[in-house]
Formats: sequence, C-alpha cells, structure tokens
Amino acid sequence: MWFIAKPSRLEDVMPGWINVADRGIIGDGSTDVSAKLSKLIQEVADKGGGTIYFPPGVYYSSETINVLGRVHLRGAGKGRVTFTGTEGWNIFSVIGTNSTISDMTIKSAGISISAGYSNYGYGVRIERVDFLDLAGETYLYVYQGGAYGQPFSTPTVIRDCRFIISNYPAFGTLYLAGTTSEVIIEDCLFETLSGITNTHAIYIESSKAIVRGCNWYSKGGSNTFISVADGDVAIDGITVKGDDVSGAMYTMLNIMDDFSKVVIGKRILDVPANKFIEFYGYLEQIIDLSAMLYRVRNPDGAVLSLPTRRSTNSTTYVTLKKFTSNVVGEIRVYCDVDNYPPGRTSYLRIQKNGSTVFEQSWYDGPATIGPVDIPVTIRDLIEIQVRNGDSTTAYLNGVRVYHIPYRANDFTNVVD
Repeated sequence: MWFIAKPSRLEDVMPGWINVADRGIIGDGSTDVSAKLSKLIQEVADKGGGTIYFPPGVYYSSETINVLGRVHLRGAGKGRVTFTGTEGWNIFSVIGTNSTISDMTIKSAGISISAGYSNYGYGVRIERVDFLDLAGETYLYVYQGGAYGQPFSTPTVIRDCRFIISNYPAFGTLYLAGTTSEVIIEDCLFETLSGITNTHAIYIESSKAIVRGCNWYSKGGSNTFISVADGDVAIDGITVKGDDVSGAMYTMLNIMDDFSKVVIGKRILDVPANKFIEFYGYLEQIIDLSAMLYRVRNPDGAVLSLPTRRSTNSTTYVTLKKFTSNVVGEIRVYCDVDNYPPGRTSYLRIQKNGSTVFEQSWYDGPATIGPVDIPVTIRDLIEIQVRNGDSTTAYLNGVRVYHIPYRANDFTNVVD
C-alpha cells in the first residue's frame, strides 16, 4: 500500500519561519490581509520572534499593520511580492526593535519606523524594498525618541532600496526625524521623475545618519538630493545625475541651519554645470574630506600633473596629450612647451570633444602657456595639440590641470 505524504508547512521544516499561505493569507490583490497578518505578527512576537514569508502575490491591506520586535517580514523578491494599501497611508509601522522588512515592493503607501512617542523602533532593517507611486506623504519615515528619546547603540539600516519619486512627498521621500541612534542609508537609488519639482530625496531633521553608496537621478524640476536640518550626517560614495531639461536645477546638499554638521567624501557628478548647485545654505557647516585630502597630497592645488617630453616636426596639429574630465565645473590648464632650434615659432591648440577652445603660438622656448580656463562636464575629452611653424621641433614638456574645489578621481589619464 502506498501513501502520499501531505506537503509539510514551512514552519514544520524550517523552525522559526511561517509561510503566510499556510495561515490563509492570500495575495490576490483584493482580499484584505490586515486582520490576519496582524494576528500572525502578534503570534510570532509572543514566541520571541521569527520570520514571516510571503510567496509571490499582491497583498492588500486596508489598515496600517504594526510590526513588533524581532519579527521579520520577508517576501519572495521585489516585483514578485507587492503590498498595496490606502493611498498616502503607511502599510507597515515598525514599533518594535530588531525587526526586518525585506524583498518586496511597496506601492501607493509607505513604511514608518517607530512613529510615536512611546514606541522605539531601533535596530530595524529595511532591505531590498522598492517604493512606488506614493501620493502625498513620505515613502519611508524614521522616527525615534521625541520627547522621551534616549540613545540606542544599534543602528537602523536602509539598504539596497529603490525610491521612485512620482509625486510630492510632504517632507522627504526618505524622512528621518529625531533619530537617537544612527540610521545607515546604503546602496539606495532615488529617482525623481520628470514633472516633479521642489522635492527632497532625503530629508534629515534632528537626526544622526550615514549616507553611502547612494545614487540620485532627477529627470527635471528643481529638486534636492539631501537636505539637513539640525542633523549630524556623514556622506560618501554618492552619485548625482540630472537630465539637461529646461527649467531644471539640481541641488546635491542643502544645509538648512547652523546647528547641522555634515562630513562629505567622494561623489560622482553627472549633471549639466549650469543646472547644478553642489552645496547650498550654511556652507561653513560642511567638512569636505575630498578637498582636505587633495590639499594634503597636492599643496599647489594641482589635481592632475602630466609630465612628458613629447615632440613633433609636423606642420599640422598632433595630439601629444589627452585626458578626460570626471568633474563638472571649470578647469585651469597650464602647458609647458619648448622648441628647437631656438628663435623659431610653434603653435599649441586645446580641443574639447573635437572642438577648438584655445590656440596660441609661442616664440623660442622654454615657455609656459596659460592659464587657460575651460568649462567641463563629465567625460569631456581634452586634447593638447602641437605643431611647428618654422622648420622646428615643437616640444610639450608637461601639462598641469587645476580644479577648485579639489575632488577625488577628478581626471583619468588616457595617454601616458
């Protein structure tokens, strides 16, 4: 006689894990899961914590669901598990400690962490979550402490999340208010869609935060990546990109008061120079580590020094040195030249992306040509070209390039 074993529940084969489908919670896009899911979260919390798993589906909740301490909500993946709710409200409110929400999409609603004076959500992790189509409120709101705040040692981590800004959040898309432990915002993407203006991707108020490895892409409007009010913030490894559209203005960092302290390191900028403000507000509250580092390494201010000894006898221009720009702004170029035999005339030309931006002759040598100021943006190709004019040999002995402020990885040497 053969017996067919009944499929085991997830909790029977993986202690500490519960599949919501085993508890009658259905992700069909219309069935309200709020009551059953709240009951299940309470059950898991009463047992000391555990992981609640959501198989692929669309889960609808008509009410905000409280996530208690040591309860971990894990979906089958972004785009495979989607939570929707009443537009503009929070799907989840994390009011416990050391909880996780991960691997899902939140649509038309948001998440709050410890939204209240008596509950403290610290040590919370929001990982691999997409936030889409929220209307009128904040996508992710982190609040800790308030009138009854106290310091906590375990940071809250927001990692590998994507925020699609398609409306006008009341505060920032990601809003930190009164956090007493550090909040780490890491490897997140913030995308401001066209037609949206006057928004903050990250708004940090009376909070401590680390922002690293994050990217902001704005497709128009007058928008800000990071705004700080009475905050203590460290920023490093960020990328800012903005489209060249009419009326756009992109601000990377807005310091809103003289109580804030901001330390900033490496950043990559891919924005039109005439539509970009790097720092705005109380600039004296900013410590620019990149500037400090390169002032130490290059006391004369040169971020690119290209010694060479190349020459040409050609009567037409020959490129003897070229490099690409990794900055937005203006560079100042000096060229050290010579010719032989002495008493002859030679010519130097500088081209940007194939177009001549400077041309000058020199008689006899050695000589220094410059300063030559050239507006640049990301990936502009600068070529230093030389030709002879009086049956002489023209030499390019070196090129020095300056950029203020000094920043890491400002230039890439293409030809040694």
